[in-house]
Amino acid sequence: MPSAVTVGERILLHLSQFSKNSDNFDAPPEVSQDGIAEALRISRAHAAIELKKLKEVEEVSERLSHIRRGPTKRKVYFLTEKGEVRARRLKDYVVREGIELAPLLDMRRCKASDLWKATPTDLRPILGAASVFRRPFRRSALPHTTVTLLPEDEEGMVDLPKELKDNLPPLIEPSTLMSHHSFAADYWLKEGDRRERLYHLLHAGRTLEAEMLIASHGAILCSEPDRDLFGMVMTIPREPSRYAPKVREVQGTVARAVQEYDIALTLAEEQMASTDAGERLRGIKLKGGVLADRNEYDLSYLALVQGRRPQDRIDVELECAIAEVLIAQGKADQAKALILPLLSDARCSNDLQDLARLYFEMGRACQGSQDPHEAIKYYSKAVGLARPGDKRRIYEAMSLAYLSIGMREKGTEYALKAGIKRQDWSEACPGP
Repeated sequence: MPSAVTVGERILLHLSQFSKNSDNFDAPPEVSQDGIAEALRISRAHAAIELKKLKEVEEVSERLSHIRRGPTKRKVYFLTEKGEVRARRLKDYVVREGIELAPLLDMRRCKASDLWKATPTDLRPILGAASVFRRPFRRSALPHTTVTLLPEDEEGMVDLPKELKDNLPPLIEPSTLMSHHSFAADYWLKEGDRRERLYHLLHAGRTLEAEMLIASHGAILCSEPDRDLFGMVMTIPREPSRYAPKVREVQGTVARAVQEYDIALTLAEEQMASTDAGERLRGIKLKGGVLADRNEYDLSYLALVQGRRPQDRIDVELECAIAEVLIAQGKADQAKALILPLLSDARCSNDLQDLARLYFEMGRACQGSQDPHEAIKYYSKAVGLARPGDKRRIYEAMSLAYLSIGMREKGTEYALKAGIKRQDWSEACPGP
């Protein structure tokens, strides 16, 4: 049983693996305080307390040494002769008692099946719950144990090694595994991480709650679209429900972002077949955007203009999408003629983000017609109105506009604001 070996004894057993390195100039990272704590899945503070006790009884010695591949010296720990004797006795003891030694020494080196077998039945629910978390979580969220079961850093966070997260869940009974995911979903609700909550809701079989989450926070989820999110949202069946239209919208947005264009077009057609005018318009915009992404600009333009309803309030997003297609076709003057009247049209909303989008598209149209000074004027207005998360592409466009008029320093400034590293910018834009 793991409880038969104390933390101090585990440190002795751990250090006994590195006795051959005691005379080396460079010490392995595993004999530093951080390395010991990480290997034995205890906090750094706990490791410090136990090492102090072992030094007091002269079973461990301390010295400054270069850590392998490290730039500075750090304190490292090795067994004394007295410590070696005790470590040998401990090894004999664990063999006699039938204790699995590997799980006690370094979780990173454990096979999932060996660790699972060595973990007492009453502690398996805690280990199982920890294994479903994809990201570090607070150790305090799980019940306290009298033995050190999980790796915990200085902030009290737990993150199991990837090998264990991959291979422990298949060893757990399916209904129990679903309950672990359900626990994790509720944990991330309190922590405010909607993506992780979505992941665990789906694995817990709480599909309706997953749909509700997408319906209420789809824009936030779509702000960072990637293959991981695509895999999650596409597991939700496209069946009739009150949340289905919003789920389809998010699915289509993410599919387009990860370049799953055929899937995105299928979703767009489903939206366009809806009896709801708002959903049909979203489908038209999705289809037009996907076709533009595939450089099928003529088809994109034809798809987008279908969404115009002269008698309704002008949809700024739709008009900007049309302007983007015109710019891509080299028809920047037509794009300007489209956008300029909208800046004062009463049928447009007074929404600041709509205005920011219009100013940005007007800047792009000016840049497309070889008028970078005018483009910078409109970009400046756009960046003043845009939300923080929407400013990156405006900064990037401004950097190119400044570069085109020879203002390299300003171009670099805005490139850095856009998140482009100075080296990448220099390589992409050579010159004095």
